[in-house]
Amino acid sequence: MTCTETRRYLEPFLDGELDAEGNLKVLEHLNLCGDCNRVFDAEKQLRGALRDRLTDEKAPGGLVDRCCSALAACDAERRRRWIMPSMSAVAAAAIAAIVTSVLMSSRPTRPDEPEVAALAVAFHEANRTGSSGDST
Repeated sequence: MTCTETRRYLEPFLDGELDAEGNLKVLEHLNLCGDCNRVFDAEKQLRGALRDRLTDEKAPGGLVDRCCSALAACDAERRRRWIMPSMSAVAAAAIAAIVTSVLMSSRPTRPDEPEVAALAVAFHEANRTGSSGDST
């Protein structure tokens, strides 16, 4: 793994978001590369300092309830906008299927084979005599 790749994966590595293989590759590079290891240590210290500083802050009362209400309203609006058009598309597809079924059932299931064969022979004969110039 290169230094660029390792540094790209440092945050997911610190967040525990990499799979086992990714973790091993990052760790291997950090053990071999002093520069990347220093960047890793600095990032780890920064995260620790932020965590220590921000854990004393408390969210305002009722924030969780307001966020949940806002998300529920947003979800309801999204469902209203997306479900109705998709149901209309399903209804249109069902109508098209019914119309196609009715039209297909009113047609004969197989064309009249002797008539098709006679047309094919006539077409073949016309093309054969027209292209060669003789009527053999």
